[in-house]
Amino acid sequence: MTEKELKIYSIAFWDNAWSGKGNYATYGGKIKPNKKTEFDFENDGTTEFWVIGKNQNNGVEYLNVITESKGEFDIEILDNSKFDEQKANLAQQLTFKTDKATQRTQYLIWTNVILTGILILTLIKIKTGANNV
Repeated sequence: MTEKELKIYSIAFWDNAWSGKGNYATYGGKIKPNKKTEFDFENDGTTEFWVIGKNQNNGVEYLNVITESKGEFDIEILDNSKFDEQKANLAQQLTFKTDKATQRTQYLIWTNVILTGILILTLIKIKTGANNV
């Protein structure tokens, strides 16, 4: 729960012998103010797992660092202004690519919807024009 609308992300960090060090940021969706919701993120084999909440201006409002290897977490998002600024800056950088990919996907979906609408309107115009001749 939160008092603000936030975009929720996760960042999984790993450090193991077979794949080395790395991280992966995932966009989970939006959470509405004062609502509970569920997000599914993969954290198998991680050394550290972050849950991030970003406001509409893409500023980090919430950062929870999880080092446990539990499968499920209940997190209450309240005022969390005391998080580590370095980690918040890193979270901002790592979620930037995810934001751009999500934005690009939404753009492509809307472009397809508009093009499909134009095609349908063109076909309707052709069909109704053919009946009048």
